[in-house]
Amino acid sequence: MLVTNSLKAHRLIQMAKTKGLVEDAEERLFYAYFTESMNLSDEAVLTELGNEIGLTNADVKEALTNPVFQHQVEADGEEASRLGVRGVPFFVIDRKYAIAGSQPGNEILNVLQTAYTEWEKNNHGLIKVTQGATCTSGEDCTN
Repeated sequence: MLVTNSLKAHRLIQMAKTKGLVEDAEERLFYAYFTESMNLSDEAVLTELGNEIGLTNADVKEALTNPVFQHQVEADGEEASRLGVRGVPFFVIDRKYAIAGSQPGNEILNVLQTAYTEWEKNNHGLIKVTQGATCTSGEDCTN
């Protein structure tokens, strides 16, 4: 893996938020970094990845040059600090529960179930959960 400064990638994520593409951006950037060892501080690489998820060259350039996106990245960092984030991975659920570091699947499931049970008790009837087909990260899908 190529260790790089991810600031520009975070700016790209902020731009993707404005276009409704944040999940696509995060997934593509994670894959590019952790699987393909791409240099996420290289603007040409970020332009290519941005294009893949539906951003234009102008969108990527704006993400990397407009100070608004820098400020949004900094605000996210400040919020993470207030929440006690000291490293990654770190997940916050319903702003009440946190999962820090690499945890076994059953621990993650326990936190999610606890958070959902509490949320459901306080918000009964606001959401209906329907079970459906699921897929693993290896793309094995079952019904």
